[in-house]
Amino acid sequence: MIAVTACALVAAAWLTQVSVGGSGPAGKSGAGAQVALQLAVLEYPGRGAARIAERYARRVKALSNGSMHVSITYWRLKVPPATASREIEASAIGAVRSNDLQLGLLPSHAFQAQGVTTLEALQAPFLITSDALAARVAVGPLADRLQAGLDAVSLTGLALVPEGLDRPFGYLKPLLTPSDFAGVTVRADPSGATRDLLRALGAHPADINTTDSDTAVYSGFVNDAESIPSAGDQFPNSAYAAGNIVLFPRVDVVVASNSALRHLRPSQRSILRRAAAEARDETIAAAGEREQAAAFCRGGGTIVSAPAAALHALHARAAVVLAAMRRDPATKALIASIERLEPGGPAIRPCTPTQPAPSAGSSYINYKAAVRNSLMPPAGSYRRAFTGAELRAAGADKTDVRGNEGLTTLTFYGPPWSLRFVFEWQRSSRPPCLGRADLPRRFVELDWNPTTPCEGHVAFSWRRGSHGDLDIVALDPQTEPAWLRRAYPGTWKRVECTPDAGWPGPRRVSAPRCAGRRLPVPRGLRGKPVYSGDGKRFVVEQVTPTNGDVLWIANPDGSRYTQLTSHHPGSGRSGCPCDGSPAFSPDGKRIAYVRTLPGGKAALFVVGADGTGSTQLTPWSLRNGAKAEWTRDGPRLGQR
Repeated sequence: MIAVTACALVAAAWLTQVSVGGSGPAGKSGAGAQVALQLAVLEYPGRGAARIAERYARRVKALSNGSMHVSITYWRLKVPPATASREIEASAIGAVRSNDLQLGLLPSHAFQAQGVTTLEALQAPFLITSDALAARVAVGPLADRLQAGLDAVSLTGLALVPEGLDRPFGYLKPLLTPSDFAGVTVRADPSGATRDLLRALGAHPADINTTDSDTAVYSGFVNDAESIPSAGDQFPNSAYAAGNIVLFPRVDVVVASNSALRHLRPSQRSILRRAAAEARDETIAAAGEREQAAAFCRGGGTIVSAPAAALHALHARAAVVLAAMRRDPATKALIASIERLEPGGPAIRPCTPTQPAPSAGSSYINYKAAVRNSLMPPAGSYRRAFTGAELRAAGADKTDVRGNEGLTTLTFYGPPWSLRFVFEWQRSSRPPCLGRADLPRRFVELDWNPTTPCEGHVAFSWRRGSHGDLDIVALDPQTEPAWLRRAYPGTWKRVECTPDAGWPGPRRVSAPRCAGRRLPVPRGLRGKPVYSGDGKRFVVEQVTPTNGDVLWIANPDGSRYTQLTSHHPGSGRSGCPCDGSPAFSPDGKRIAYVRTLPGGKAALFVVGADGTGSTQLTPWSLRNGAKAEWTRDGPRLGQR
């Protein structure tokens, strides 16, 4: 337990050990007098910024021959655990500005909320993308210009210290394109620039302390963020990153209270500046992102490389954020100065997990490669349809029946030594669950990612069925809930024949690649497939350039694609008529859907599952957000 002195007592210590009154400048009260300074750092002991603060304290002591002493206050230990990061940053800056604490090692982005604009250039998106460039920006006249705005808030910048490069990490897939970011909750620091960029990419930014997200922005390839990742000890086991996607650098600022500096001798102020520069240089010399990246993959992480088109799309989305920054003249000039510097070294190379990750209480790591490979299911997607009657007979209660009735998809992906899985359900109200496959007692265990909404022990034995299907033979007697032991055994139909299921992670594919055994899938399919109650057929929407949107029906394994609806040739040049929002009848023999005209009018139609008998059921009317649904009385128009 680290004892933290209250702010009032900290201030008292400063006043008693450093003369500020009529006895003369600090340090002249006697040869044995010691200048005691308090430094605030926002991270916990042992983390990146905390280590920089410790280097700084050591350098001050060494350069002053022990006459100056910097003690570190780990600011997060002074506030309740649930405090928002923005509040923590503001309170620490306030303590230094008021001279309750004389020094601070604080993230550069935190000063934006205080009205300091000169540091904002450090968070210009996709501008500083290498450690080498960050190191060049942190020294010389450019660093002085970046810190110049601190004087307006009664602070003096002593040094800029690059801590690492901020990258987006995903626990299900790498975040490479705007579509990967779309709708995803991303935990990140509270910087306005960070949040503006994430929103521009389509994501929902959340506080770094949030625990309900499978993605986050971290500095470098180590678990070294301001708070522990929500995946806990799963990081980096289930994490993905792109080696060539760097949002911006994480740069800390060593600041001093102007009031404190005024009470120090020029030689003492010089020691504080020199110690900050030496701590910066030591931090830069110790940085080894390539070594971190290699360790990240050895620990179970995956690094990929984003293609040029993906980078272009991200930069295009970020342009609006960059344009807003350039409205401030000082920020615009600083961004231009950084753009004139050499960009730095090459991007981090891709790599995949190079060794199995151990699991607590598991004998997984003890298997020889050949045995482990034979015990793990082949990568791919497997589906099983469950009726309510089957689930009730297995012992499921009403809640479990509602959540599991219909189609269930289990996807395995990745190499056998790092096999991961995703569970998905037909019902859109239930989010997917994910994790890593393990091998305790020769059962395939689904080891849930701690951030995922599933829990309980699920482990099974299996054998390869015909056509690549997965036959679950039995479940571990310890499996909970118990009804799974009776419901899950049986054949899970293989429906996705890509050999590696899209390693390094599941991805949407236009067609299973099964050596010509499946019919070609129409181009332009979009939207989430809608399955029949028995899971044997699904309907999906197709976008055509001239005839509006139409519906197709197919088997879950990708066979028997058949067009259900159509329009007159050329009728869709203005974007519609459009057919969408399909819904199966309870018996699966008919499909209700909504047809929308160019002017926005909509009507309810129904068509047979064989594509015959398309009939209009309601008159045309303005129904924004209308959807088709089935009730006891038949199909009707509902509201999305």
